[in-house]
Amino acid sequence: MVQTRLVVQRSRCPTLLLFRRLIPYARNSHSPFRSSITVIQGRGVFRLARQEVVLEPGVFIELPANTLHSLSATDDLAMLKVVGSHEVSVQSPDADLCK
Repeated sequence: MVQTRLVVQRSRCPTLLLFRRLIPYARNSHSPFRSSITVIQGRGVFRLARQEVVLEPGVFIELPANTLHSLSATDDLAMLKVVGSHEVSVQSPDADLCK
């Protein structure tokens, strides 16, 4: 996987994610922040908790904080990931989400 941070902001952190086809990517737990993923190019399968989502251009996925997920790319895959706000009701206004 290759990831490139596109813009650094305090409240959002857009990152371009590139996955090579047929390479298995380990299951992992998401960060303590909500995020969204939009598929730009390619195809694959995204596993979110116990649900499978077919990835193709235009698919939008919202990831709650601390969610177990994995993916497999059947074609080279490009996705835009945007990290959002913390799901805990109290958050420091100075929190840097792009760390």
